[in-house]
Order: sequence, then C-alpha cells, then structure tokens
Amino acid sequence: MTDLNLEQYLTPHKLGRPVLTGSGVDGTFDDLAVDCPFVFEHAGAFYMLFVGFDGKGYQTGLARSTDLVEWEKRGVILGRGEGNDWDNQNAAGTWLLCENDLDKPRTLRKWQGKYWLVYHSYPGEGYEVGPGRVGLAWTEDESLMSWHRLPEPILLPEEGAPWEQGGLYKECLILHDDVFYLFYNAKNRADRWIEQIGVATSRDLVSWARHADNPVLPVTESAWDAGFSSDPGVVHYDGRWAMYYFGYDFRHAQEGIAFSDDLIHWVKHPEPIITVGNEGELDSIHAHKPSVIKHDGVLYHFYCACRSAMPGDPTVNLGQEFRCLTVATSEPLRTETALSTPRQRFLDVLNFRQPADRLPMVEWAAWWDQTIVRWEQEGLPARMDLETSLGYFGLDPMLMIGAGPRDTGCPGPQEHGGAIINDMAEYEAISPYLYTDAIIDRAIEFAENLKAQHDRGEIIIRLWLDGFFWFPRVLLGIEPHFYAFYDKPELMHRINSDLADFNIRVIEALFPVLTPDMVGFAEDMSYNHGPMLSKKLFATFLMPYYQRVIPHIKRYGVPVLIDSDGDITKMIPWMYEAGIEGVYPLERQAGVDIVKIRELYPDFLMMGGYDKMVMSQGEAAMRAEFERLLPVMRSGGYIPSVDHQTPPGVSLENYRIYVSLFEEYCRRAAQ
Repeated sequence: MTDLNLEQYLTPHKLGRPVLTGSGVDGTFDDLAVDCPFVFEHAGAFYMLFVGFDGKGYQTGLARSTDLVEWEKRGVILGRGEGNDWDNQNAAGTWLLCENDLDKPRTLRKWQGKYWLVYHSYPGEGYEVGPGRVGLAWTEDESLMSWHRLPEPILLPEEGAPWEQGGLYKECLILHDDVFYLFYNAKNRADRWIEQIGVATSRDLVSWARHADNPVLPVTESAWDAGFSSDPGVVHYDGRWAMYYFGYDFRHAQEGIAFSDDLIHWVKHPEPIITVGNEGELDSIHAHKPSVIKHDGVLYHFYCACRSAMPGDPTVNLGQEFRCLTVATSEPLRTETALSTPRQRFLDVLNFRQPADRLPMVEWAAWWDQTIVRWEQEGLPARMDLETSLGYFGLDPMLMIGAGPRDTGCPGPQEHGGAIINDMAEYEAISPYLYTDAIIDRAIEFAENLKAQHDRGEIIIRLWLDGFFWFPRVLLGIEPHFYAFYDKPELMHRINSDLADFNIRVIEALFPVLTPDMVGFAEDMSYNHGPMLSKKLFATFLMPYYQRVIPHIKRYGVPVLIDSDGDITKMIPWMYEAGIEGVYPLERQAGVDIVKIRELYPDFLMMGGYDKMVMSQGEAAMRAEFERLLPVMRSGGYIPSVDHQTPPGVSLENYRIYVSLFEEYCRRAAQ
C-alpha cells in the first residue's frame, strides 16, 4: 500500500481547550485526571466513554453531549469494588462494539441482543500497578449506566509471547465478517518497557487466538514511535482500514496513523498526524490516545492532552501534570454560539472555567409577589410566567425541578412554622403521603418537558431536594424541632434516614433522564449570628445522611450546594466534610462577606451575594456593590445573583438599572 491519501484523515484544527477534565474533588473517581476517550452515538446524542483516575486506580465514566464540544458527565459505569478478584481494584473501559464505517453514524452494535464493552484491569492500587488483563462487560440497559462483567479475563499476559508478558491494556474491539478482532497494547516488562500493538481473534467473545504475526504494529527504531506504538483505534473509511494510534519516544507522545486491507498487515505513515503543542499549551507534553468520529462532514479527533500544571487548573495529576481530554477537527469549529448558551456559562463558572462572553445572569429565586404587583403597576406586562419574565429582562433562565418528600394530601401545619407531627406514631400515620413514587414520576415528567431546551443549552436546571435540617423542621415545627435533637433523637434519625433513601431514589430515577446543572438542598440553618445548631449536632444528625446521598450525585459530576439563609461562614468546614461544595444565597445583611470567603476557601462554590438592600438606592449604590463583588466574580466558582428575592421596595426603573449593570459587570468579569 503506497498511496496513503492522508488528507481526509487529518484534523489540523485544535480546539485548544479541554472538553473534559478531572473533577479535582477529593473522593470522586476522576479527582486527579481523565483519560482514554471513546466517542460514539447513541439514543440521539453523542457519548464519551472515558477513564477517571483518583490516585488509587482507574474507573470508567460516561459523558454526554449534543454538539461534540460541550460534555456533561453522567457518572461511573465501571467502578472500584464492583468486580471479581482480578478486576476489583481497576476497571478501565476503552471501547464499545460499534459501527466500523467512519462515514456512517458511529452507533453501537449489539451481539446476541447485548451491548459489549472491553476493558482492562491492573491488580494493584496506584498508577498501573501490576500486569494488566483484559475483560468484557455487557448490558441491555439503554441508558448504558448498568453493566455486567464476565467473571474471568478474556486475555492474559502470561499466556502471550515475551513482547506482551509485562501486561495488556487499551483495547479496541471490531466485528467484521462474523469475526471479532481485539486489538490491544502490550508491554514487555514492568519498567522502561517497550509497548506495541497486537491482535487476537474470536467468533464467540470467549475463545481467543493471538495472531502469529504479532505485534501487528511494532515500534519503529530511532523514530518518533521508537518507545511505544500504542492505543489502537481502528475504523473503516474510504474502502480500507485505518488505525489511529500514538507513538512515544520517551519524551513526547503524539498521534499517528496506519492503514491495512486485511486488519492484520499494517503500513504506518512515517510522521505523527497530531504533534505536541508549544510550551504552555494544553498538549505541550503529550497529544495521545485517539478516538475519531465524523459528523456533518467534519472529522473529530479526540485525544488526551498533557502539560505541566498551572495555577487555576481544575485538578493536578501525579507528577504535577494537568491531564485532560480535548479535540482536533478537520475544519475550524464555529463554537461561539454553543459556548455562549445560558447553561454553558453556568457550567463554565461552576467548573472554574472562563465563559466565552460573560458570566451567567440568573435570579436563582424569583421576585416577591408584592414586587411583581408593584412592577405591573409601573408598566411590566401582566401575568407573565417565570421563564417569560426572565427573558423579558434579558436574564439567563434558571428553572427548578422540585422533588420534596410530601405528596398531595399530606396534612399541613395549622400555622406557619407549626407542627405536623409530634411523635413516631404520628410520623407513621402520615407515611402514606411521604416519599411516594408519584412525586418522582411528576419530577420526571416535568424534566422530560424541559429536556430539549436543556440539551440545547437554553435553560439552566437546578434540582431542589429537602435537606436534613429542613425537613424534620417542616414536620415537627420550628421550636419543637430544636428540642427534638435532644428529646427525640430516634425520630430525627428515622426521618432523615427515610429522607436520604427517598433522595437517592429521586437521583437514580431522574438523572438518566435529565442531569441537572446543580443540586440545591434546602436547609435554612443559620441566622445573622451564625449556625442554629452546633457542629456536634450537625455531625450527628445531618452529616451521615449527606454522606449517604452525595456520592450518588457525584457519580454524575453534578455540583452540590446548600440553600441556607443567614451567616453560614462558620459552617463551611463542616460542609466540606459532608461533601457539600457550595452555598447560596449568601445574605449580606446577615454579615456574609463573600470576598473573605473566597480568600479563605478558594474552591468553594457560591451563588447570590449581591446586597438586595442597595437596589432601591439608585445606580451609584448598585455600581459600588458590583465593584465590591467584581474580584470574586473574576475568581471563578461564583454565580452572582441577588442575595434573596428582590424586595418590593425596588422600583421597576431601579431593577432595570440593576440588570444593565449586571450585564456590564458579568462581561467585565469574563474579560
């Protein structure tokens, strides 16, 4: 094969920014890094299989996109502690059986009615400790979130030739003419190894035969791929097979390509097709680990980019490296519109990324009823719904999905703050009205109605869940609730345990349908002198239940915040320990100073903080308040907003001045 006709396989236009990064959140599966992308189409959207690294080992995640540029993590699909003896510590999924032809939609293929995923596992804790083995998993779940692993590995290094006895990994599974081809990396020893690509074949996914000509893609002596010839990604295109792979010369890893007519005999292009960037660029150390997909005539080449860590990076991998996933394309992408949607602005800020045009402009809680009455008298069009009202003022629409635990027909208090129950017997009596499937069904129905707008980025969605201070107070009443911490601890724990189970049911049912952009737990557990409960009570009655629920949220990469009025500053360390990442509305009149909070807690998420009391005082006072907040707005992780509902003392004219200044400072903060 002499005519390689490279042009149609090349992607010279690098996006230059991550499309997916590690979370940087301690305890999450991708705390330190993300790696090994595999992109495909499924159920009308694009999905990315990827590997997360937390310092202990690899686990497999799934992300979703509607445009191949902005990605939303869906959660872990192959986790630690879920496997067998050989794959209990690591599970690095790298390929799903899919359409081979690059000119067709890259959809998944079923075999025997199931989807198939190939992965590898290292036996030890840490970074690739011990010789890797190859396994298979399958699912019939169309959400792709629940997988079943075969009990034994399908390929072992000790059964191979000397070139592969150091370990196997990074697999690619192809079905062609009723034969499965499993391409894989292998290394010859545990240190300073050579890494090359082999292939094994099977007709039943159980019995595998290594090819006699292995390695089918060896290293090239004294070349850019002299150390590694790795990470095969095989596609069929223009009448022949192409293998995207990366080469490594013990300094830099870069992407290459080879071609074949029979899937066995391969001819390499002699030079890399994606090279490392300049010093400081996203891929200045490595540009490697390919996954390609074609959409609307544009070829997308996803890869793992590495450079030295810098201040402001969302996470730092071992060796002070920043490792993320990015993309290069055959044509320049017109991404400004996609990057400037309300939802993308919101996600960028909460992930400490720079928005393309401005910070999001949201009213997390809408205006008082009395405020709307006044504004309608001053010229506001009457009877607009919330989304229409937000659009009228030019604000980014933030909508809420509520899933409170009280269903229709549940008894209520006789007065505001009064009790619904007094003891365990009365709690049991109202239990038929609590935690019902109907509540979850209504939340899902509402989410389905919002999904198309959310997928297009037109709206921001927050999920409201009752918290473990809030809901016992709703049931017991304000004053009896405080006594109950001491007088009725069993009832308090029973309520919060039931609530935790219900919140988990909401998350697991709702998130596969629509993954919200944040979760807010209603609490209101502070006042103007600080928290209403001690750290001991928080640790005893609230923290265990947060620690039960929050991991289910973090599986989907969704930030977790608390809605608590009053001064929450003293509670922030407690929140960190519980897994809570941020708070709103940060009331200035309660003494909250978000500038001080940002100095003390650089990665704490905040929303609100704009002193509502200045909004009736005219432009100068409102501008001064924005100047106070501007350094925090520029720091990332902060969604500016009124620190509670806009009060009726604010005229329509003053609110319009506020919105104008809001936009000005949101744009300044993004510059």
